[in-house]
Amino acid sequence: MPLEAIAPPLPLPSCSYFDADANSIQKDLSVEPMTVEEALALIESALESGRLTKIQELVLRHAWDGMSYEAIARTTGYDTGYIKDTGSKLWRLLSDALGTRTTKFNFQVVLRNYSQRIGEKNIPTSSINFLAATSQQDWGEAPDVSIFYGRNQELTTLGEWLLRDRCRLVTILGLGGVGKTALSVKLAQQIQGEFEFLIWRSLRDTPSLSSLLSTLISFFSRHEEINLPETTEEKLARLMVYLRESRCLLVLDNLGLLDLW
Repeated sequence: MPLEAIAPPLPLPSCSYFDADANSIQKDLSVEPMTVEEALALIESALESGRLTKIQELVLRHAWDGMSYEAIARTTGYDTGYIKDTGSKLWRLLSDALGTRTTKFNFQVVLRNYSQRIGEKNIPTSSINFLAATSQQDWGEAPDVSIFYGRNQELTTLGEWLLRDRCRLVTILGLGGVGKTALSVKLAQQIQGEFEFLIWRSLRDTPSLSSLLSTLISFFSRHEEINLPETTEEKLARLMVYLRESRCLLVLDNLGLLDLW
């Protein structure tokens, strides 16, 4: 069951993941991309001490922008070893506070997941609005899975592939009934705020590739494109135009059932 994220046109890797058991969570909520200020407010609400030290906040801010420890050290004038030690202690602190293993490479995903877990609880800042609907979404026949148990590490890994590594294609493989569909919904709900368009489609009853392409073109054009191309090749080319113009998350369940003819 492929899970495809279309990112900017870069030579990016493809990743495969083999899953084994899942069920899914979350209400159908749109999530604004989190800013570093919102992340800091969220962290302060989770910490017993109430706030990070100045050097911890400095490391987090620069890590948020994707800087390496060496680059942070050069920018701030601190010793590289000191920055690395501060970062190590920071991620351990956040792991304890957020209840999930946190590293320099996954902390943004972990924070987004944590903000969703606490739901609509008030966070002490008026600037935070995690639940604002900003993207175009169509969840189709995505299952109503309001309870989720486990699989946090797998979800974090998948989120890192899509958001940090910017994989254009992630394929979830496994035996029937192990929870691939539910896992895909859970993942899409967690990272939905990172995409301008999100569409989840089960292909169990989709009659043909041409029909699927027509549905996708209509969605990504905001239903403005009425005169669709006639051939499958032309439709595919048209779809690629839309996927290159915006950041899109396309989730296709039961791809093996699609009639390609």
